[in-house]
Amino acid sequence: MDDKIKEVCLEIYPDLSMKGEQVAGIAAILNNKDVVVNLPVGFGKSVIFHALPGVLNLYKKPNKVLVILPLTSIIKEQKDKLDKIGVKAVALSQKCTLLTDEEADVSEAVLKSSVILAHPEAVLNAEKGVEILTSLDGKIGAIVVDECHKIDDWGKDFRKSFSELYILRSFFPKAPFACLSGTLTKHHIKSLSKSLHLADVEYISVNPDKPNLLLHCLRKDKGDSLTVIENIFKEQVDNLYKCREEFSVTLMFMPLQYISHAMSYAYFIFGGREIVNLNNALFGCLYSNQDEEVMSCILSDLQTICPRFRLIFTTSVVGMGFDPPSVIHVIHCKPPRNLTNYLQEIGRAGRRGQSAKATLHFSNSDISRNLPGIQDDIINYCHSNLCLRECLLNIFSFSKSMNSPHGCSCCNICEKDCKCDDCLLVNTVVELHV
Repeated sequence: MDDKIKEVCLEIYPDLSMKGEQVAGIAAILNNKDVVVNLPVGFGKSVIFHALPGVLNLYKKPNKVLVILPLTSIIKEQKDKLDKIGVKAVALSQKCTLLTDEEADVSEAVLKSSVILAHPEAVLNAEKGVEILTSLDGKIGAIVVDECHKIDDWGKDFRKSFSELYILRSFFPKAPFACLSGTLTKHHIKSLSKSLHLADVEYISVNPDKPNLLLHCLRKDKGDSLTVIENIFKEQVDNLYKCREEFSVTLMFMPLQYISHAMSYAYFIFGGREIVNLNNALFGCLYSNQDEEVMSCILSDLQTICPRFRLIFTTSVVGMGFDPPSVIHVIHCKPPRNLTNYLQEIGRAGRRGQSAKATLHFSNSDISRNLPGIQDDIINYCHSNLCLRECLLNIFSFSKSMNSPHGCSCCNICEKDCKCDDCLLVNTVVELHV
């Protein structure tokens, strides 16, 4: 079975060497098992549902795959990837309309496609959704829930359709569920089994550690919130102006209300809007409901190996499902509300295995226990006097491995006790000056 799975994958990805965990995920579905696949950010989880139609067809099983995704940007990106490898796919909005070809008939497009990419609202809440599900009776070979940790994170209050995905069982009782994520905690896994009524489950998991990623967690200077965050982004903009194309490609996560301040300062430093525009800027911003042309321009550029945009001010809109190959530095001006989101967002850096860095700035008010949704794991991470990597991995039931970095290559906590030649030299110089 494994060899046949690899053969199908080679047809759509000729240069891909399939990893054992990817093959195991597909094999579980072929064996009619529900499967929870928890693989690190950038591991290639989506290959599983890219290959599923061909594999299911080879074994003469229903060969359409319903894929539930949380964001329109991820749906569009996956549609583009599937188009490029010759797998027919359709992308559905929350209202169950077509995202990419508005003139086509939705029902007809769904029936002609091997992969149906959809928001949960599209199939569970939209008027057309039930009609489409009914038309797919006997044709769905697997139901994939990508970024499945969002079932627990969003399903309770924000987007309740995520908590109702178990209803798909009544439409496709023979189709196994494949739950994909890179940031599942023990709590998430337990919640998943209950929410989706999983049975005969196979769990596939890999340590989420990224040895190429240096972790820094820094306490902010005292002062009002705007001034403190201004100091953080001004330093980066000033460095960008000095280094230009040599500046490491950086994503700077910040609350939406500060993005306009950061953009205004960047325009000022680079000479104003009369000189700087979308076609020549080295900086930009990304957020929900942004101008479609601007977002598309920036995202497309960041997908290249050598992007023109070097510094991006962003909200969490690119925190998951976004695969930029050249991001070297991820900076958080404020912590997210939990470590799951933090791991997801810093996973945008070093995706080709190149050395990268994640810097988190925090103050006590940023991690106050009375903040809505704040979790102990991110509070403990910010206050930790022990290795940040161990702290991060612990909530995912893993620890540092033989391949994990140590000393100054690991985090700014381990850096204090680093015995490498460079650190010993620095310490000697400091002692001499003292």
